[in-house]
Amino acid sequence: MTFAQSHTASEAESNDWKNRLAEYCAEFIQHVQTKSPMTDITPVLITRFLTGLTQPIFTKVKARQLQGFGVYEEKRYLAVKGAVTQCLSHR
Repeated sequence: MTFAQSHTASEAESNDWKNRLAEYCAEFIQHVQTKSPMTDITPVLITRFLTGLTQPIFTKVKARQLQGFGVYEEKRYLAVKGAVTQCLSHR
């Protein structure tokens, strides 16, 4: 495998997790807005959800039952937060 092929594979993997992140964000936002409409949904809250860091609101809205809870626990927190912020800016 050449560097160009390896680089292209890395980009595809990067785009794949970011595309899935958008789906998880949308599901989480919709769920929280339905269950707790007064809750501010921030990039930090979404990032904590995606990286599996619990918050009291997650218990209230049963967020652990959602598909995206903790799916990015092995990714760097700041990388996930950056992707979430970017995702929200495109909404």
